[in-house]
Amino acid sequence: MPRTHGRRAARGPRLDPDRVAVAYCGDEAVLLDLTTYATTAANRTAALVLGAADGSRDEAGLARTLAAACGLPRRRARADVRRLLGALRRRGALARGPG
Repeated sequence: MPRTHGRRAARGPRLDPDRVAVAYCGDEAVLLDLTTYATTAANRTAALVLGAADGSRDEAGLARTLAAACGLPRRRARADVRRLLGALRRRGALARGPG
């Protein structure tokens, strides 16, 4: 369980394991929609966010992780994370409710 230092633990985005499977290939990833069998390639930055999107980090936390790992300005990282999460939401790939 993540330490919260007196705060509530973040309930961040995470992939829905009933809807999508991820295979990591080096520093990239491939997503498989388990309902349509459609695949989507994820580049290095998207794969990093996917790996960190385990429900323990909110959107800002994912952006900080991306910025630190890739040397991106936080504003750019936040926009990239927001765009990726939006695409995942539209495809129904994010889990709903607590994990």
